[in-house]
Amino acid sequence: RNEVLSLVEGGLEDFSVSRSQSRARGWGIPVPDDPDQVVYVWLDALGNYITALGYGGSGGETALLQRFWHGAERRLHVIGKGITRFHAVYWPAILLSAGLPLPDRILVHGYVTIDGAKIGKSRGNAVDPRPLTETYGSDVLRYYLLRHIRSTEDGDFSQERLRLAYRSDLADKLGNLVQRCLGMVTRYCDGVVPGAGEPGPLRIAADSLPGRVDRHVEAFALHEALAAIWDLVQQANRHVTQTAPWELAKARDDGGEKAAAAAAALDACLHDLFYTLRAIAQGLAPFLPATAGRILRHIGVEAPTAKSEPTAADSLCGLVVRPGAPLFPPLPSTAYKADEGRP
Repeated sequence: RNEVLSLVEGGLEDFSVSRSQSRARGWGIPVPDDPDQVVYVWLDALGNYITALGYGGSGGETALLQRFWHGAERRLHVIGKGITRFHAVYWPAILLSAGLPLPDRILVHGYVTIDGAKIGKSRGNAVDPRPLTETYGSDVLRYYLLRHIRSTEDGDFSQERLRLAYRSDLADKLGNLVQRCLGMVTRYCDGVVPGAGEPGPLRIAADSLPGRVDRHVEAFALHEALAAIWDLVQQANRHVTQTAPWELAKARDDGGEKAAAAAAALDACLHDLFYTLRAIAQGLAPFLPATAGRILRHIGVEAPTAKSEPTAADSLCGLVVRPGAPLFPPLPSTAYKADEGRP
């Protein structure tokens, strides 16, 4: 904010708030008493942020204006990089001239590109997202755009990369983890989540996930937030391989002096995996809401919590799992056509 104030107060010269009818090609709000001029589009466009809340109306300050501008805890703008000048220089100048509060932060994001070129209808390279969501699902497209395109940089889109993200990240890592956990607790524990043991590295990592996600979101690094969630997904997959629950189940069922220890280790392993699945689903809720809801329903939890916070480990004990169709089934053959606007 101090940088904006310094720029506006120290380096900004007067700028015209009108344009000639000819320059504006006849489009715009007429300037009162001057039919040859229209209001500069960036003056009336920027003002919409507060006039839409009631600023300048005959009724005085509205509840919406107080809630979302004057009394807001934070005022954040999310804009594309092509309009940074207008939001970081012109808009603060307009607000200062009116004695109004400034935005606290401005998130400037890049462009989605194809072969390095900006997407645009006039360029003929636009991609219709609707058929993509029909084939892959809206959560898959959300995942690709949030994870594989950095929040403040340009990022290239192709269906080949989208398919790779579907298979590698979503199906092979997350989807496979969920199916393995559901299958193991069904086979080894009659579909009931067992009780907790002492917290191990996996559960400790799951407890730290909300804080890591929150820090990345606060920094507008949504791709890093999802990367933190997938780090936990990969850690859980490694935990399955290293702990080998199938071997523990065999030792438990074979009896003998090691049976009790194997049973306790198996219960602790499976409980920590389900504890981690819940943490993953709660972390995913703002990014992939449908996927998060399905994971929680599979593990016997009704819906995502409003805020992703660690939940008591023993609250999972006794939940009955609900196996179902894979989260991310094999793609249909129609998804393998050449990269076009439609799959």
